[in-house]
Amino acid sequence: MTPSVILPVPPHATDPAALSAQLEESAHLLELAVEAADLGLWWLSLDADTLKGSPRCRRIIGFPSEAPLRYRQWLGMLHPDDRDENHRLVQAAFDPAGDGGYRTAYRLLRPDGQVVWIAAMGQVEFAGEGAARRGLQLVGTFRDITAARQDEEARALLTRELSHRIKNIFAVVTSMVSLSARDYPEAKPYARELRERIDALSRAHDYVRPHVTEDGAGGGATTTVQGLLDELLAPYRATGPDRIRIRCAEAAIGERSATALALIVHEQATNAVKYGALAAPEGVVRIDGTRDGDTYRLRWREEGGPPIERAPDRQGFGTVLAARSARDQLGGAIAYDWAATGLVITIDLPVAALLS
Repeated sequence: MTPSVILPVPPHATDPAALSAQLEESAHLLELAVEAADLGLWWLSLDADTLKGSPRCRRIIGFPSEAPLRYRQWLGMLHPDDRDENHRLVQAAFDPAGDGGYRTAYRLLRPDGQVVWIAAMGQVEFAGEGAARRGLQLVGTFRDITAARQDEEARALLTRELSHRIKNIFAVVTSMVSLSARDYPEAKPYARELRERIDALSRAHDYVRPHVTEDGAGGGATTTVQGLLDELLAPYRATGPDRIRIRCAEAAIGERSATALALIVHEQATNAVKYGALAAPEGVVRIDGTRDGDTYRLRWREEGGPPIERAPDRQGFGTVLAARSARDQLGGAIAYDWAATGLVITIDLPVAALLS
C-alpha cells in the first residue's frame, strides 16, 4: 500500500464516496510522482517490527511480495560491512532528543544474489512532547545508485592508473636528464636544476592527486595551500624545522594551480638557499597566506640572510619562469621588494584560479 498525500477536499466532496475517490486520486498522483523520480517509498515501524514499501521499493530490493519485512530480516540483507553503521543510524533517527533525520548509502544483497547500492533518506514521525516524545515510524525513499557507484569506481581506477603513469613519466624524464648530462660536464648544473624542478612538480602531483586505494576508494582529503607548501618545503627544513615558518589562511587548491604554485615556490626556495636567508645559519623564511575578498595573497619574507645591497641587474630563468607561471597559469602577479634586511615577495592570486 502506498502512503497517501491528502489533497484539499472541495466543499462538495463531503460524502464518503467522494472522499474515497479523492483519497484514491491522491494516492495515484503520489505513485506517479514517485515513479517519475525513480524512487521507492518505504516506512519502518520499530514497535511493529515491520518494513513496508511501495512497488518500486520492493523491486529495488528484490522482494516482489507485498508482505512486509521484519526489520531484522531487512537488516540481514545489508552487506556485512554496512550493517552495523546502518543500524546505528536508524536508532539515532528514532532518538527522541534528535531531529529524526536519516540519510545514508549502503550495499544490499538481493535474494537473487545481485548486489545493489542504495541511497536512502528518511524522516521519523514523532508523537508527544518532552519526556513523552517518541518515534512512531521512519518514512523515506530508496534510490538504486548502483550504476553511479560503478561509474565512480571506474573513474577511480582510471585515476589511479593515470597517476601511476604520470609518476613513471617524471621518473623517466629525470633519468633522461641525468644520463644526457653525463657526457657534458658543462651541462651538469643545468641538469641538476631541471631535475629539482621536475621533483617539485612530482611532489605537487603526489599531494594534489587523489590518494586512491586498491579497492578504488578515494582518500577524500582536501588539498590546501598550507598543505601544499608544507609538502614542497619539507626538504628545505632539514637544517631546522623552524627555518621555514608557514601560516596560511584556509584555501583549497586544485591540481593545475598546485603545479604552477609548485614551480614558483621551488624557485624562491632555491634562491633562498643559494643567496638568501637559507644561505645563512640563522636565516629564516616566513610565508603568510591571507585572503582579501576574491584575492589570495602569499607573502614570502626572508630574515637573517646576507644583507642585500641592491636589486639584481637581470632576471634569471627561474624568476622569469615563476612570473610567467603566476601570470599565465594563475592569472596573478608577483612583486619583489629587495629590502636590505631581506627579500620580500608578494604573490597575489585570484581565489577562483586556485581551485582549477
